[in-house]
Amino acid sequence: KNALIIIDVIALTHPISGNSIMTMDYPELSSSVDWIKWHYSFFSSSIDLNFLVNYLPSKFTNKISHKNHTSIFESQPICYDCYRNEESLPMWNLIAELRPEIYFTSAPGLKPTYYIGNDCMVIDNKRESLFRAIAKELEGVNYHIVATPTRDKLTLSEQDHLLLDSIFSTDRFHDYTQSMSYVADDAVNWYDRRHYRANVARLVMDDVYNK
Repeated sequence: KNALIIIDVIALTHPISGNSIMTMDYPELSSSVDWIKWHYSFFSSSIDLNFLVNYLPSKFTNKISHKNHTSIFESQPICYDCYRNEESLPMWNLIAELRPEIYFTSAPGLKPTYYIGNDCMVIDNKRESLFRAIAKELEGVNYHIVATPTRDKLTLSEQDHLLLDSIFSTDRFHDYTQSMSYVADDAVNWYDRRHYRANVARLVMDDVYNK
């Protein structure tokens, strides 16, 4: 009945097809050959030597360690709320609240590069057709599409903005890449260069649903 879809300029430039695990089409969308290829890619990852030399010792000793340069463990616990489809980072949250002078000077990837503005259109014909398909699937649903700010102040081009606005309508498409770019000026608003903290999320949600 309700849907909220979050995008940013970086996400719009990600590959949408390819041979990597992140970009392969699901078996339901592919031919029988691709079905075999998809499952084999995941299976082969689970028996990869670089994975096993890290995973097996931890399985028997209950201690996380890296035996080579391949990192397979997250640096902190990630909590997942399946009801709200939401991940949270309790360790980062705790450090940010209790020792902000440590977190905001050492958080990975937090330092911005400041690509202010963006004149290049990133939504090509393939992405446009996918967005139109999404809009059709969401007919009858109370949904919103939100383009959010980034630490680098990347903004949607005027062409991309107008295209998404025409596909989803002004009432359902919300572009905060420019209007909320001011949140990029303060490191305490961010976990890293793309993921903002709860105070910024509240500003976005309040504007989308309560304005």
